[in-house]
Amino acid sequence: MLVSGGQVQWMYQSDDSYEPYPTDINVMIEKAYREKKQSVSWEENHGRFEVDFVRMVEEKDGGGAGSIVKVKRNSTGMCSHATDWLRYGPTRH
Repeated sequence: MLVSGGQVQWMYQSDDSYEPYPTDINVMIEKAYREKKQSVSWEENHGRFEVDFVRMVEEKDGGGAGSIVKVKRNSTGMCSHATDWLRYGPTRH
């Protein structure tokens, strides 16, 4: 997702590193974040997921080990002009 000439990439913790979300999920998460929602959720073949912006974690329904992981928002080249930040790609919804 482009943000005023830069990229925004949401990432989730996987072991000792962070992995990027796929483009469609990334766009959905960023849209919810910009709309100041407290969380966003989606379903995939292997479960339902929710990113909680207050706690900055992703939770997977069903519990168990590794069902809660940290998330972070990486951005480059951002500026303070809110009017030109959006440029969405395709989404799954």
